Amino acid sequence: MHALTIDRAANLPIMLYNYPGRAGVMVGETFLSRVGWSRNFQAIKESSGDINRVHLLAREFPHIEMSCGMDD
Repeated sequence: MHALTIDRAANLPIMLYNYPGRAGVMVGETFLSRVGWSRNFQAIKESSGDINRVHLLAREFPHIEMSCGMDD
């Protein structure tokens, strides 16, 4: 997985940005379950507009800091 390769190579804090309206893809649960436990993945900006995602992130990944919001 590319994200984990970058994580290992850079060894820096990483903030994910979930904005499917701009990126065309959702940062899905499978991806999060694979990268979300690396110590470098420390934050996510959740901009999908789906309140259920906020609950999922808070429940399943409480160690990842979260901010929410759309550009507008």
